[in-house]
Amino acid sequence: MHENRQDLKITALYCRLSADDELKGDSNSIIHQKELLQEYAYKHGLRQIEFYVDDGYTGTNFDRPDFQRLISDVENNLIGSVVVKDLSRLGRNYLKVGYYTEVLFPQNDIRFISVTDNIDSISEAGMNDFVPFKNIMNEWYAKDLSRKQRAVVKSKGNSGKRLTCRTIYGYKKDENGEWVIDEPSANVVKIIFNLYLKGYGQSMIANYLFQQKIETPNAKKSDKTKNPFRWSVQTITQILSHQEYTGDTVNFKISELGTKKVFTDTQPAIIEREVFEKAQLLRTKRKRVYRRFDEQALFANVLFCSDCDSKMYIQRKFNRNCTNSYVCSKSRLSSDCSSHYVNEKKLIAYVLKSINALITTDRKSLVSLIEMKKQLEAQKQKIENEKNLQNANNRISEIDKILINLYEDKVKGNITLETFQMCDKNFCIEKAELQKLIIDSSRQSVVINKQEVEISNFIKMLNKYHTPLSELTPEVIDDFIEKIVVFETEKINNVRNQQINIFYHGIGMISLE
Repeated sequence: MHENRQDLKITALYCRLSADDELKGDSNSIIHQKELLQEYAYKHGLRQIEFYVDDGYTGTNFDRPDFQRLISDVENNLIGSVVVKDLSRLGRNYLKVGYYTEVLFPQNDIRFISVTDNIDSISEAGMNDFVPFKNIMNEWYAKDLSRKQRAVVKSKGNSGKRLTCRTIYGYKKDENGEWVIDEPSANVVKIIFNLYLKGYGQSMIANYLFQQKIETPNAKKSDKTKNPFRWSVQTITQILSHQEYTGDTVNFKISELGTKKVFTDTQPAIIEREVFEKAQLLRTKRKRVYRRFDEQALFANVLFCSDCDSKMYIQRKFNRNCTNSYVCSKSRLSSDCSSHYVNEKKLIAYVLKSINALITTDRKSLVSLIEMKKQLEAQKQKIENEKNLQNANNRISEIDKILINLYEDKVKGNITLETFQMCDKNFCIEKAELQKLIIDSSRQSVVINKQEVEISNFIKMLNKYHTPLSELTPEVIDDFIEKIVVFETEKINNVRNQQINIFYHGIGMISLE
């Protein structure tokens, strides 16, 4: 059985929830929206469903991660239908919502459905005349709510009530919600201020706390694989800047709602006011001394570990006779990965040799080689996609027949309700996984088309270089390199070998040997 192209497109179930909406209860929750949209899709025969979820994003701003992903898929012709709980989930700006529902979606032959508004663009009523007015009301609601919230916050801040709900490091809340001193962490705060006044810099303080095995403020919340004693300079600086340690409440530090307001003696002080003021004076006087090793590493942001995919960071050597090296960032924080040590000078020589090989290769020969490589990759991917699509569609058809037979057996009493529910759940999970495979295969064809443009751009960039390079600069790396993957060194017959894979912009890995 063959399905038409529209059936193979994604049914996008879009959910959105802002902090304001969450206050209204479970009816607007993401879970409720998902259940409602999924049930609607199943009842109306909408297949290939995929959720796009923006949790905690206001409807007045359309720069939401999953909404942008949805629009990208629309522009790449992957979407067949867009379903939302109501128009306000799409957004609360009537002009922009109108553009998507009345211009972009129809231009791309996309069916738009708003469930609780009874809007379906392919029905006889279609996008009725009331829709623009509903969009305007949604925008008015958002503006009115924002105005009221700002007024409440401003009034609260000016009255001396603390605007933040969370305590800062060194304090905890008592049974009445008041800030009281948390002795263990308060002692650490005192240590930080004392060391700073003695001349220790933030980095030296962080190292001291690390050596003393003192846990960071986020040690309990952070990933267990991370070192709980590794303090950062940013954390130390933040602690040194908190006026709250003197017993004050500080509102509107950085706010459009009003100028900075300070209310004294609102909680027990951890740091004496005189000590805090001395620390602030020192912070304004001390200037960082910039040295050569403060410059950004040559391979910053492009060097990755082959085993854990973490970035590799530079280890700078202050001895002129020693050279810098790079190690896996994860290996510095835990024992879950090895260092993947690579010498910077040797890495520069290897990368420079590889880039010069591209520069000196005849352009026609290079283009032919890249095109041949991409054609082989595309053919392989196409064959694999077609095979996966055929198998997935055949299996989905089988599951549909099985589900129908299961339902008939339940109605006839041949199987118990528990058996039906268990089988129905398992088959639906399998069907959803197959539908995701079909969607991913569709996306792959879009990726292949984009690569053709990227190859052309790479050749244009390469044409800027006519002679071999004598030096590897950050500009050259930006032009050529997408990423470099470093493998752990292997010793074979007492000879050390290390594999390094270079991925170039638009063409990936390529060998000219």
